[in-house]
Parts: sequence; C-alpha cells; structure tokens
Amino acid sequence: MATILEQIKRLEKLNEAEITKQLFIAVKKAENKFIELNKRQLLKGENQEGNVVGEYSPYTEGFADRDGILTDKTPNSPYNFQWTGDFYKGFSLSISGSEATIFSTGIGSGEKADFLTSENLFGLNDKNLSNVIREEILPFINNFARTTLKI
Repeated sequence: MATILEQIKRLEKLNEAEITKQLFIAVKKAENKFIELNKRQLLKGENQEGNVVGEYSPYTEGFADRDGILTDKTPNSPYNFQWTGDFYKGFSLSISGSEATIFSTGIGSGEKADFLTSENLFGLNDKNLSNVIREEILPFINNFARTTLKI
C-alpha cells in the first residue's frame, strides 16, 4: 500500500503536459481506426459534417466505364471517392505539436486537388469521433492513469 506522499508524487505525474502527450500517443495508436472511419464516411459521400458533397452525373458514369475504375459511378448516387484507389491508399494521420491531421498523398492536382482539400473530407463526424474516443482513446488514458498511480 502506498503512503500518502508516494501517491502525491504519482499524482504529480498526471500533469496536463503528460496527459496531452499520452493523448497524442493514443491518437497515433488509433490511426488505423481514424482512417477506416474516415474512409467509411467517404464511401457514403459524406464529409466530416455528415453532408453529402456531390452526386455522380450520367457523364461521369460513361467516363468511368471507359476508364475501368474501381467502383460504379451510378448517376445521382453520392460520390464514393474511388477511382484509381490512390486517394484511399494515400491516407495517413499526422501529429504535429498539439494537432492531429488526417490527409491523403493521393489527391492529385489541379481542380481535383482543390475539390478534395476544400470540402472538409478529412476528419470524422461527431458520431465516429465519439466512438473512437470511447473505444480507443479513453481506455488508453485510463490505463496510463492506473499504471502511473499503480492502482
């Protein structure tokens, strides 16, 4: 059993800076989950606010059939953001300072890149973010606190 002084010293290790550091370690460990959920949103054509960002036209369907793309582009169906697969294959999560950012190296250039970077496609909607926090981040932080406090 720890003395009160020992427990106070352990509690001091749970300062804001250390918890923030551990939080971003937890986010990086959950990178695959963040990316998987972001891709699921995009498969439904939804951005991080849950809004459908566009629908395919008959012109796109014909163009896609000719190019042999990965997924159907049925007219009036939401964008699924799959053409050659480069966009999804390029997904990653970066941590810089106190910020975590989802991005893709497969955004192309020109109008395509402008569209993909201006429609809030990167990031989780509230429901998915809540799930990752509850299922991945909180258990990690709880475990860190218990280990630090030796309880």
